[in-house]
Amino acid sequence: MASQFGITLKQLRDLMELRGAEGVDKVKELGGVHELCKKLRTTEKNGEFTMPRLHYFQYGMVRM
Repeated sequence: MASQFGITLKQLRDLMELRGAEGVDKVKELGGVHELCKKLRTTEKNGEFTMPRLHYFQYGMVRM
């Protein structure tokens, strides 16, 4: 299933099941911590979700 985040829910679930060296290897396989944070639209520093500003008009969302 395609994802708007560049990583699928299954990939995240699989990652969360791993521990130790296996988990580290999987994070590296996904591009490292920085790349994973970019895909999830968050930051390494504070973990806040960042989303492009969206405005709602009569016919749906319009990216500003």
